[in-house]
This record gives sequence, structure tokens and C-alpha cells, in this order.
Amino acid sequence: MTKLYDVIVVGAGLAGSCAASCLARVGYDVALVDRRQNHPAEFRGEQIVGTQVAALARLGVLDHIAAWCMVTSRCEAARRGRIVGRLSEVHYGLPYYAIVEGARRSVPDHVTRYYGNARYLTSSDTTQSLQVGDDTILARLVVLATGLASIDRFGFFRRTIRKDHSLTFGFEVEADYRKVLAYYGERIRDRIDYLTLFPMGVGLRANLFVYRDPCDDWVDNFKRSPNFKLNRCLPGLAAIIGRYHATPPVEARAVSLYQTLKPPIPGIVPIGDAFQTSCPAVGSGFVRVITDVDRLCNLHIPNWLSTPGMGLGKISQYWDDPVKRDVDQEALRSAEYRRNAATETSIGWKLHRHRVHLQQALRRHIGIAPPSSVPPMLIGGVPSGGPVGRFAENKALPTKNG
Repeated sequence: MTKLYDVIVVGAGLAGSCAASCLARVGYDVALVDRRQNHPAEFRGEQIVGTQVAALARLGVLDHIAAWCMVTSRCEAARRGRIVGRLSEVHYGLPYYAIVEGARRSVPDHVTRYYGNARYLTSSDTTQSLQVGDDTILARLVVLATGLASIDRFGFFRRTIRKDHSLTFGFEVEADYRKVLAYYGERIRDRIDYLTLFPMGVGLRANLFVYRDPCDDWVDNFKRSPNFKLNRCLPGLAAIIGRYHATPPVEARAVSLYQTLKPPIPGIVPIGDAFQTSCPAVGSGFVRVITDVDRLCNLHIPNWLSTPGMGLGKISQYWDDPVKRDVDQEALRSAEYRRNAATETSIGWKLHRHRVHLQQALRRHIGIAPPSSVPPMLIGGVPSGGPVGRFAENKALPTKNG
């Protein structure tokens, strides 16, 4: 007789591993499905900071993720060769695959693992059936944590909000600087949001966030000569970190913004990037994953499994969850704001940036702490808890045309 699990989690990335860990530790019978036994060394988020640290600790996975990595608490924000803010806050720098492998280690041993492609999924109001290789797995609920992989084959439809919304570079920098730094773009024409530097392992890691087409010649030039391009685009950086040398190879990742649309499907829920993507520059990706896992695993699933059935009435509660909905919408709003604030040349956005710079200068001059006692960024709109989110200050948004 085929076993009936409480929950099948498809995808053992950050979202899926955290979900499986949370559910299994409170006694639910969970199956975890992934194509690979080890997560590939892909280039994605490489920092855990601020409220992300506390949230991962609440989910019970932080100790597994951050057991070996370097911890830093000295953070600075700078622009045009001048420090605009300082903050003491716990910061972990480590590759994304190490973050995922740590989350996988938090999954209890009694969780059943299946490795292979999830091929066919049939759903109903009571029992869901998933085929993985030659195995057919049954459960009351299926959680899709498949990341960027398409979920169209499972019956969902994604709306593309902006293709290639932003581009992130990752590379090493040789310098004596050993703090966490957010250094903001100096010229609008460069389309740079900010460069963040942070200790990772024994060296200094750099992530650069820009708004450019991946096929732009500028992108190829940067990948070939990162040191030359940094000196050209961020001439004031050396005044903050001293002499430095940015070294190839340069990793690059383009991110498109999309969102999974209703209607929901009985017995199936997508979480994390399977539901909606986030702009890495905003830093809301971890926040969204943690929110999805927390609301689904600590609130909705316990209520759903306490009574028979897994119909639309239950599944819709997750889609309509006000906390999740607010976090999702704030991530999209902040992504659009950050792109406009870093690239738009209309009079409205010019005045907006000028006003923020004046406020920064005034606070530095008279010694008044910014809101929440946090130094403001050059351009705000980042939810607290992003890579540099605690440097953020939300502002009223001008329209795209000013």
C-alpha cells in the first residue's frame, strides 16, 4: 500500500529545505524531493544580515547555515568618497550554495528524500499524487519550492513584470578593508545602484548591482576588466577602502521579475521564487522566503491538516494572507523604486535624489540620527533587513515621468 505523507516539498533549495525542516521538527510526515543530492555552486545571494539573521534563527536553521562562516558587525554606507552612515549589525557572508547546504542540514534525518525530476503532479481536494522517476508519492499537500524553474506544467501561470530587471556581478577584491560597505553609484548614466563589499572566507567579496541589459557591451567590458571599470564608475571608492584591485573571474546573474497568478489549485502551494521573484539589490528575497515559510508552515498548514480535505477554501487562505501579500507587494514596489531612483533622469527624480542628499548632509552636520537611529541610504525604499536594508529610508516616490 502506497504511503500517504502529510506534505511533499518539491525543491530542496533555501525555501524548500526551511519548509521541510520546520514541518518535520513539529511532527509532520514530510517527503523532500530534489533533482540533486547537492546544491550546485550557482551565484545568488551571498549575505545574511539584520532581520534575516533573527528570522532564520526563529525558523531553527541559522546555526546550521552560519556554523563556519565569518561574522562581521561593522557596517558603513558611502557615496562619492564620503561616509554617509555607520551601523553595528551582525552580518554573515557566504556563498549561496553554502546557505542552501546549511538549510538542508537542518532537515531531520527521518524526512524521506527522493532524488530525481518531479514529472507528473495530479491534484484533488483530498490527495495529491507526484511521480518522481519510477516512484509515485502521495500526500495531502504539495509545496512547490522549485525556485526559478517553470511551474507551468503543474498548472500555474506566471506574469512577467520586467524581463532582465537587474544584473548582479560577483567577484573578489584585494584590499585591506575588512568591514561591510555599501557604496552607492556616483553617476546616473552608469546605471549602478550600489556596490557592497563584505568579508567572505579569508578574502573580500564584492557584489555590484546594476540596471543594464545582459547583452550590453558595458557588461562584457566589466567582466573582462572589473578593476578598470570600478575606477572609472566609482572614483571615490578608494577614498573609503584604500588601494584595491578587483580581480576576475566575474560571475553575473540577470534577474527578471515575475509573479505567479491566481487562481490557486487544490492541494498545491508555491513558495519563494516559485511564487514570485525579487530584485537582489533590494534584498527582499530572503525576507520573502522566510515570510512564505513562516506563514505557511507555522500558521496555515497546521490549520489545514487538522481537518479533512485540501480544497480551494484552504489553499486560498495562503494566497490571500495579508502578511504575505504585503511583503510581496513591498518587494515589487521597492524593486521599481530602486531602479527608477538609480536610473531615471526626469526632473522629479533629480529633485528627489537632491532632497535625500541634502537630508543626509544636514543630519551629518548637526548630528541628528536618522529615523530608527539608522543612517539613511543615498536612495531609500529598501525593506528593513535587506543586504543594506537597515541603511534605508523610505521616501515618497515621484512618478516615472516626474
